[in-house]
Amino acid sequence: MIIKGKGKDENPMTEASGASPRNGCKDHITVCLCTYQRPELLRKLLERVFAQRTDGLFTISASVVDNDLELSGKAVIDDLLKNPDSDISYSPVPDKNLALLRNVSVDRSRGEYVAFIDDDEYPADDWLLRLYTTVGEFQADGALGPVVPEYLVPPPSWIVRGKICERARLPTGSRLHWGQTRTGNALLKRSLFLEPGNRFDLKYRLGAEDDGLFQKLMGQGHQFVWCDEAVVFEQVPASRLSLAYYSKRSRLIGYMTYAYYREDRSRFGNAQFFLKSCLAAGIYGALMPVSRVFGYHRYAKLVIKYQFHKAVVLTHLGRLRIERRDI
Repeated sequence: MIIKGKGKDENPMTEASGASPRNGCKDHITVCLCTYQRPELLRKLLERVFAQRTDGLFTISASVVDNDLELSGKAVIDDLLKNPDSDISYSPVPDKNLALLRNVSVDRSRGEYVAFIDDDEYPADDWLLRLYTTVGEFQADGALGPVVPEYLVPPPSWIVRGKICERARLPTGSRLHWGQTRTGNALLKRSLFLEPGNRFDLKYRLGAEDDGLFQKLMGQGHQFVWCDEAVVFEQVPASRLSLAYYSKRSRLIGYMTYAYYREDRSRFGNAQFFLKSCLAAGIYGALMPVSRVFGYHRYAKLVIKYQFHKAVVLTHLGRLRIERRDI
C-alpha cells in the first residue's frame, strides 16, 4: 500500500541530474525518513520539513516509510495531506531491516536531491537551504550537518560533562571520510542512486547501513562535505539518560562494527582488530574502578568504550549474536 500526496511522478526513480536550477526551473528535494511508533514526533518533523526556507530555489516532498504493523504513522500522514502544501508518499514496510526501509524511501523519491533525517529529530528552518547551497558552493555530491541533542527532561550532570550525546563538528566545507558520515542529517544528489548497486546493503539490517553506503560511494570517487550551519535537533527522552542505555547501544555498535565488516577484512585484519579490542577492553576494564575518583562522567565514558570492545571480542569468538535492535 502506498499513499501519495500531490506529487506528479508515478515512477519516481527516473533519471535526474542533481544539478543547480536550470533556466529558471526549481530543483526538487525529497526528504526520506523511516518511522516506528512515534506519531507525534513524526508530525512535528514533517511540519518542520514543509515549513523550510527555500528562497525559491527548490521544492520539497517527503517519502515516509512506516515500520509499524499497526500503521501508527498513517493517521498523521492522512491529516497532513489535508494541507495542499504537503507532498508526501507513505509506504508501510513491516520487515525489520533498516537498510530495506531506507531503500524503499529512496525508491519512492523524485527530483534532483534526497535528504535524510531520523524520526526523533527535527530541523532548523534553514536546514535544507544550508545543505543545498553548500553542495553547490563546494561542488560536492552531498553535504552532512550536525545533530544537536535537545533534552526533553534535565539530563544528569555526567551526561553533560561527559558530552555523551554530543557529536563531533567540523568547519563548513570540510571533506568527509566515510567514517564521519551518517543519514541523520544529510543531502545527497539523487543521481547517485541511479547507478546500479548504489543502495543500502540489506546485510546491515540492525544499523550501520549508512556507513556501508558512504564507503561504497566514496570508493567510486564521490565526495561529501560538512555544513556546520545545517542544524538538526535530536530529541532525547528520559529513557535514554542512563548508563545502561548507552552501554547497550555501544554493545550493539561493537557487534555491528565487527560482524558486518568481517567479510571485508582479511583474516589478518580481523585478527588484528580482535587483538586491539582485547587490549582496549583490558585497559578500560582496569581503569574503570580508578576513574570514579575523577568523576562519574569519566567512569561512564570508560564503561561505554569497554562495552564496545567487549562486544567485538565476543563477536569474534562467536559468543555474541544480536538478532534484534531494541534501543
